[in-house]
Amino acid sequence: MPPARTIIEGPVHLGHAECQTLLGSLIDWFGSEARDRYPRDAEVLPTFSARKANDLVGFLTVKRHFPRSAEIHFLAVHQDFHRRGVGTSLLVAAENWLREDGALFLSVKTISEASANRFYAGTRQFYLDRGFLPFEEMPKFWNEANPCLVMVKHLGVTAA
Repeated sequence: MPPARTIIEGPVHLGHAECQTLLGSLIDWFGSEARDRYPRDAEVLPTFSARKANDLVGFLTVKRHFPRSAEIHFLAVHQDFHRRGVGTSLLVAAENWLREDGALFLSVKTISEASANRFYAGTRQFYLDRGFLPFEEMPKFWNEANPCLVMVKHLGVTAA
C-alpha cells in the first residue's frame, strides 16, 4: 500500500486533546503552559491542520490584527514529521487564505538567537527560508530567558 499523503485543511477549529497529543512530541520547544494554551487557541482561532492517515501531524493558528496584517500565532509539526514539508504546506495554505482575504503582511514571533535555546535555530531558519525577515527583537516580551524576535513577510499583494 502506498504511504498516506498529508492532507492540509483550513481554516478549521481543532479539538484541545488532539492538539495536546501532538505537542507532547515537542517538549524541547514548548513548556507545559504553552502545551495547554495553544490547543485552546486552536479551538477558536482560524487554524490549518495537517493530517496523515487521519492523525494530526501539524497545525498553524492565525491571529488577524488588522485587515491588511496577520500573525502566525502558533505553528507546530510533530517531531517525527520535521523537514518533510508539513510546516511549509501549512504556511502556504495560510498565506493563500490571507492573500485572498486582502492581507499584505504576515508576522511571526519566535525565540531570538540571543537565547541559549538551540532548538529555535532551526525554527528561525525555517522562517528565513520562506521569505520572512527579522524585524524587531524584544528581549523582555516573554521573559529574559526567552527573548522574542518578530519576523515579517510581505504577501505579495497590493492594497486596493
